[in-house]
Amino acid sequence: MAADTKSDTTLEGVITAVSRAIDLQCSRYFYKSTAAETRYFSANEVYRVRVGDIVSVTTLYTDTMAGDRTYPYTWSSTDFDLSPYDSTLFSEPQPYNWIECSPQGQYVFPVRVAKGIKLTAVYGWSAVPAAITEACLLWSERFFKRYKTPLGVSAMTALGEMSVKVPPPDPDVSMLLNNYRVISI
Repeated sequence: MAADTKSDTTLEGVITAVSRAIDLQCSRYFYKSTAAETRYFSANEVYRVRVGDIVSVTTLYTDTMAGDRTYPYTWSSTDFDLSPYDSTLFSEPQPYNWIECSPQGQYVFPVRVAKGIKLTAVYGWSAVPAAITEACLLWSERFFKRYKTPLGVSAMTALGEMSVKVPPPDPDVSMLLNNYRVISI
């Protein structure tokens, strides 16, 4: 049996577009960065800072309280803890979202210093959650089928009139994404 490959490019484009739409809806991305990236953060608390989704930390530096951006303090792995502590114990590993000062650590975070924390880390998720994969497949299939009905869902009535209805977002996709949305406070 011959493989049907004529729609592959279109399908790949749809899946990529839907994946990025999911990232935007959830305010995060579900893939892992290919290399460590350096990003800067400002702490609102002395003992912890929110850093988004990270898989691992390569280096952590903090600035002085003067905010001169010299980053003279190099933290060792015993100076901080990644939180949530049990993120790898879930049925699907979760990313770390916070860095907290270790009780035995030498440093604290400079509070309200713009770009006071310089973090080099691997960002994202170690693996795409099953619910996100399923939502992407459902949504992608729906988009792909829209090529056959560009006006939405169309139907002919007994009198030959055409009615057009563009369906709302799939409730199953919304349900699968709900637990993964970042909620800003």
